[in-house]
Amino acid sequence: MLTLLCIITSPTLNTSLQLPEFTVHYAGREDEKCPSEYLLSNVWVDTFKATVKGVGFGNVNESMIDKSKWLVLAMRERFELHVAQRVDRSRLHHYTLDFIRDNLASMSAAKCLVGHIVDNHEFYNIDDCLLVLPTENAVFQSISQQTANSELGSSEGCYLHYDGRKKKWIRSGKASGAGANACFDGRLDTHTKNARNVDQTRKHRFYQEYPAKGVKHIGGI
Repeated sequence: MLTLLCIITSPTLNTSLQLPEFTVHYAGREDEKCPSEYLLSNVWVDTFKATVKGVGFGNVNESMIDKSKWLVLAMRERFELHVAQRVDRSRLHHYTLDFIRDNLASMSAAKCLVGHIVDNHEFYNIDDCLLVLPTENAVFQSISQQTANSELGSSEGCYLHYDGRKKKWIRSGKASGAGANACFDGRLDTHTKNARNVDQTRKHRFYQEYPAKGVKHIGGI
């Protein structure tokens, strides 16, 4: 068997400029942080409040910190169960999954800071929803009830739809991109039109289960 050895050297450049030197470090898991490190950081909390719109914020106290520590453990447990059930074994340590793992602590701190998580967590099993119901907590603001061209309606970001009759979250989504239709108001207008469109109903299960009221086509009531 013939073995080839290749030695790569830096090229010699004909220039008087001082060239920078780079050291390449391979990507790897960072040390896991505790949610309390985020909540107790005034810089992180202030930056988060300046960035996230349309929600209220609680005061960081011992109770919130304790809840965040419990929440990150619950999120890790649920996430790994989800991965084990739905992700191929060859992809269990894909970089996108590691990205989520690395950010569970900060997400736990964020959800507790805005009050999106239920109280009395000891009563909830691994398959129970941990998000508070919008009818019981004012931190969830309805985008559809905002005035036209409001600050929230003209923003971009992630959102949830809530089924008020079945009392459950039905899907997640996002409003992002270029143009007027990329904001929350634009995306809701698109949903309204698609829910009446037969072609869109055939393509997307969401519109099959939640068509516009009075529209006669396949799908839900």
